[in-house]
Amino acid sequence: MNLIIRIIVTFYFYEVFILLTIIDSFLSFPLFLISPSGKLFHKFLKSSAKICLFFSGTRAILQNKNKYNSDRESYIIISNHQSLFDIIVLYSIFDKLSFKWVIKKSLFNIPFFGIPLLYLARYIKLDRKNKYKAYKAIEKSVEWIKKGFSMIIFPEGTRSLEDKINEFKSGSIKIAFLSGRPIIPVVMRGTLFIKSKKAFFINPVPVVIKILDKIEVKDRDKSEQKELLKELQNNMQNVYNELKELNYN
Repeated sequence: MNLIIRIIVTFYFYEVFILLTIIDSFLSFPLFLISPSGKLFHKFLKSSAKICLFFSGTRAILQNKNKYNSDRESYIIISNHQSLFDIIVLYSIFDKLSFKWVIKKSLFNIPFFGIPLLYLARYIKLDRKNKYKAYKAIEKSVEWIKKGFSMIIFPEGTRSLEDKINEFKSGSIKIAFLSGRPIIPVVMRGTLFIKSKKAFFINPVPVVIKILDKIEVKDRDKSEQKELLKELQNNMQNVYNELKELNYN
């Protein structure tokens, strides 16, 4: 894409992103007082994500109708992860669903973003280096699910730097088995090329998303967790490979 266009898009995206982060930070505490569960503030964050997606020049192409985008049930949504834009896209396509994120500890330390945004939205802080705290994060996730919230998790643990899906960690499966709620696998491709982990400039290319059929776990034995995790990763990688064959302009 023309470098000048990328520079212009990048300028407007970061300007809007920073402005909305500051606005949301000021709104976070009064909205938290009104809705301590973070549900009301979460709605504002979803609106901000849609605005950011618009100013990035990116379009999200949802291959199949999102029949899970409602609060009639709660789910464990598992998605691959390659970019900041995964978060923006997921906020946008699940705009009618009340959910919490499971987010790595380091992001909670970022001024205006981690404090107060992530804290007051009541998202789950995950410290993988501390087994006790990691398990407490799983327990907290289950508590929110029992209150009717869904959970979104990136099982790879960190952003992939390559055009593939990395190995999954086990936490997402444990949350599903402990809560008894179904898993919704989501496969995205394109966010890596909009903005990778080390890139600065925005490249507004389309993101293709496919939401797979839900996987019930309530009747499965706990001994099946490892097998299901591997099966889930393989299935999502196969779908990802199919998305590679598509050409959206």
